[in-house]
Amino acid sequence: MLTTKGEIEETALQRTVGVEDRPDMLVLWMRYLLDAELVRADAFRFPKECGPIVGTIRGPLPIESLSRTIELTETPTDFAVAVVWRYGMDLVRRDAHVVTKQASVVSGAAVSAVG
Repeated sequence: MLTTKGEIEETALQRTVGVEDRPDMLVLWMRYLLDAELVRADAFRFPKECGPIVGTIRGPLPIESLSRTIELTETPTDFAVAVVWRYGMDLVRRDAHVVTKQASVVSGAAVSAVG
């Protein structure tokens, strides 16, 4: 993996992954440390539903009538960020964004450089 210290095997790094729920987007971020020093940071931004009305399988519903949770799942090949919308106990919408780990090594470096 390309870092500020050159190529380093990912297994030698301590990785932290998280999701930020910002007003207009979700941000999936990854930070890599080597001996407590930050040597790489990647971020992926996803737009999110922000209006007063949300399109669902039950038609348009007011955002205040829905509950929303965010799920982060990691597999050996990717990360998935999902926004799950419920009306009462019923699942009425699920938005999912997937970032492949292979692609994150290349595109993540470009995102980190841009900020």
